[in-house]
Amino acid sequence: MLGEMLRTEVERRRVELAFLTLLLVATPGIYALQLAGADAASAGARLGSARQTAGLLGIPLMIVAVRWGMGAWATERRGRWVYTLSLPVGRRRLFALRYLAALAWLAVPLLAVAVVSYAAAAALRLPPGLYAYPGHFVAWTAAFAWILFTAGFVAAGASAHPWRWIVVPLLVVILFIAASETSWGAPLNRVAVWMFDSPASPLLFFIETPELIAY
Repeated sequence: MLGEMLRTEVERRRVELAFLTLLLVATPGIYALQLAGADAASAGARLGSARQTAGLLGIPLMIVAVRWGMGAWATERRGRWVYTLSLPVGRRRLFALRYLAALAWLAVPLLAVAVVSYAAAAALRLPPGLYAYPGHFVAWTAAFAWILFTAGFVAAGASAHPWRWIVVPLLVVILFIAASETSWGAPLNRVAVWMFDSPASPLLFFIETPELIAY
């Protein structure tokens, strides 16, 4: 049954998979294009430009990764679960099979990221003081994509309105940050500093995004 789910998953979502792959490989591709032929004089400016351009991909990439998790339940959503619940498969096993099928195809764009990142690191002739970190970059990208995918998958499997489980917490965080910057939000500011600037922050993994090329 897992093989059937793998086949149907890629048949109905191949365009989405291609788009996710394109977004993921774009970041190492940007670093490679910006820093190709860089010398000591131009390396800083080129690196800054690569960071800014790659940063623009962050939000679209997060949305598509979450959407990839949510889309695993698209068949059940359209059919109102009638066909799925009629199968001789327990709900936990169905949950696991859907998760594994979507996760297996998520590995394809992540493999592409690894290939492009290591190829860029090998091909670039960086000036002294500038180094490539493909291993750290690929590992973080894979972990980050997996977390977002899992969040989307669980939200879609547990709720008829999965985006609420993603958007509402984000709005709460944004409002919290805005409130912490006001004159009456001094206590909140101390919490915000701990959450976003402290080495002990529980969000440190998401805040300190590693770079493919850095000093």
